[in-house]
Amino acid sequence: MAEKRLVRDLTWKGEGRGLVARSPLAIGSTTIEGLELMVRATTPLPDRDVRFMLRLSKSPSDIHLLERVCWRPKKPHNNKGLGPEEYRYVVQEGSHVHDMFLNWDEETDKMNEANLPVAVPALIDGFSVEAAFEFALARFNIDPEGFNFEPPPWEKGLFDE
Repeated sequence: MAEKRLVRDLTWKGEGRGLVARSPLAIGSTTIEGLELMVRATTPLPDRDVRFMLRLSKSPSDIHLLERVCWRPKKPHNNKGLGPEEYRYVVQEGSHVHDMFLNWDEETDKMNEANLPVAVPALIDGFSVEAAFEFALARFNIDPEGFNFEPPPWEKGLFDE
């Protein structure tokens, strides 16, 4: 069995109207250059539209998205005619996973990186952002031990709780 990837650090930073947190990842005690966990949140949308991503960067201009978990997204997703038959042309309104293996293009022997077009539902809409984060860590095979996830510092509106 392969060792789990370990998270080093995760700090939220403003980026436009959004929030981003990145962490390099390691296997065992070795940090893997360019392998990272990235989390994006939309500043004015508390408890919505958070994306957890596993990425590999060869350089700042050569970034490969490997897998993404979208928690309570603001826009629906449609696989169009791609992916498992039961999810083709089906609008997914809720949380979903852009699975690494469903987005692998066997003809080119590489990831279909057009924003990982194939997704399957993830029954995590009722989760808190912390629980959604734990779900993403499990999907990405990242060991959560000793890791403290702080929710994004959203800007709450007048009617937000």
